[in-house]
This record gives sequence, structure tokens and C-alpha cells, in this order.
Amino acid sequence: RRDFPTLAWRYDQVPTSGRYRRFILMQGNRPRGWLVLRIETWRDEPMGVVVDYLARPGWLAPLFAHALDLGRREGVIALMTRTRNRPGHAVLSALGFLRRDIGTRLPTRLMAHLGPGGERLRPLVAEADNWFVTYGDSDIGHREMVGEYQA
Repeated sequence: RRDFPTLAWRYDQVPTSGRYRRFILMQGNRPRGWLVLRIETWRDEPMGVVVDYLARPGWLAPLFAHALDLGRREGVIALMTRTRNRPGHAVLSALGFLRRDIGTRLPTRLMAHLGPGGERLRPLVAEADNWFVTYGDSDIGHREMVGEYQA
């Protein structure tokens, strides 16, 4: 689920909530997207990890640009994320994110419950490029994700 109550449950109502910076991108009084940034330490330096986000493709650039700005203000040396969002790859590249492969690829297993009448969705769900998955959808630690995208 990707809604505000789930966002609050996942990041605000946990013992480690102070590690997260959550912000909502607004246009007037309408939310256009949100992003959750966590500050980590990597090689004794502060690093930002975009653990979760949601926005339509046209709003990804301002959303991630704000995360980059926030990271600069927090003094991070790198900002990274792990995501399966095909339309988002071009946006991340345009903002300076680099796809890095340092040999830590873990197999990704995705599961979907289609529910009643879900058979018509099976071809859509069967193609991994149709999925939208972020780091926040998993339980892997940031050390396992180092190398995916970095700016």
C-alpha cells in the first residue's frame, strides 16, 4: 500500500523514526509526491539513502532534486537509491545519478496477489519492468544495496 497512513506507520511510528527525513511535494494545496530520505554512515562519511518515494513520472525530477538539495544541506557525500521504476531511470540519470554495478546484485523475487478476477492482470504483472518497487518495499540493508544508483 502507498498511502499516508501506511507511510506514517512505516517511517514515523517506529523506534528509529529520527533517522528519516520525510517530505511531501506540493503544488498549491495538492500533494504531487513524497520521498523518504534516511541518513546513514558509509565509510565514516554521511550518506543519504532514498528509501521510498512515490510520484507520477512528471514530478520525479522536482522530488529528487529536493532530495539532492536536502542531502547537500545535511552534508552527505552521496545519495543513493534502489528502485525498480523504468520511467524513473531517465529522470535519475538526468539529475546526475549513476547506475553502479559493484557485483552485489541479489536476486529479486516479487510476489503479487491478484485476487478475484486478477487473471487479466497476469500478463501485466508477469513483466518485471511494469513493477514499481523501492528500497522501502524490502528488508535489505543499505550495505547490500550499495552500487545501484549513486549521485
